[in-house]
Amino acid sequence: MGLILPKCESFGDQGAPPAKPPSVGNLDTIGQRTALYCGKIGVTVLLALAATVLGRTLAPRWGNWNAAVAAVASFLTIFALKLVPIDEIGAGV
Repeated sequence: MGLILPKCESFGDQGAPPAKPPSVGNLDTIGQRTALYCGKIGVTVLLALAATVLGRTLAPRWGNWNAAVAAVASFLTIFALKLVPIDEIGAGV
């Protein structure tokens, strides 16, 4: 889930990549776009690991089911609030 969500949300409302992606081959922005994408993947993996640690920490007190629900809810909330608003295409497209 942590590796699939960033890729799915990158396509926005269309649900699929655009037919002609903007800035394909634009050497001025390729480094910035690559760093942004790799950064999003890295942050998502760290967030998934943190959610796993949270679930394992809460499991003895809350039980496995409740701890897992809390961990997944925290992952999805932070992902939606912090990573989804990043606009890697730009407003002018």
